[in-house]
Amino acid sequence: GYSSDGLLSNPADFINWTSRGPANIREVYTVAYDGSTVLAGGYTGIYSSSDEGDSWTKVFHDANESTIAMTYGAGRFVAAGYNNDGPFLRYSTNSGVSWTTANTLNNYYNKGPYVDNRFLALGSIGDEYEGRILTSTDGISWTDVTPDLGFTVYYYNDVVFDGTRYHVLGIDADGLLIVESSGGRERIVAGDVVPLDD
Repeated sequence: GYSSDGLLSNPADFINWTSRGPANIREVYTVAYDGSTVLAGGYTGIYSSSDEGDSWTKVFHDANESTIAMTYGAGRFVAAGYNNDGPFLRYSTNSGVSWTTANTLNNYYNKGPYVDNRFLALGSIGDEYEGRILTSTDGISWTDVTPDLGFTVYYYNDVVFDGTRYHVLGIDADGLLIVESSGGRERIVAGDVVPLDD
């Protein structure tokens, strides 16, 4: 788990929690793990640990930047966040020491998981509160796969894959909705129900 005061915990059993966060940092928003290294990202920097959080090294710093979401897959870390120039999607192949900007569209991302051998970036367009879903197989080239549901989804916030379908959590004017996607067709399974035509 993580918190706004920089605390990270790594329970082996979800009963006994141990604080493992980088010391003296203000906010941690996201963590990612590649099998040997944990990266923790947040306000002004990214920290790295290779000993289960016993010690941390700041591997990337930018006083004007926040990393909101981060994941690992396809041999690289991928991070989403924003700085004075706006939002970004970036990737790193050297455990977070250096980052290459892959996408600078004006999308603010809430979540960026690696699911079913693909990266997903979930969020909304800048100040317009219009949800966006982007996908990538390599974390470098991104494609907008936002469904046209016939009404505005303010933002997308989370996703799971059940082996067949993606289930995406979004928020519209009436509150929560879950969009189910399979084979390029979408339907709403919670919230306003708008079933697909067969």
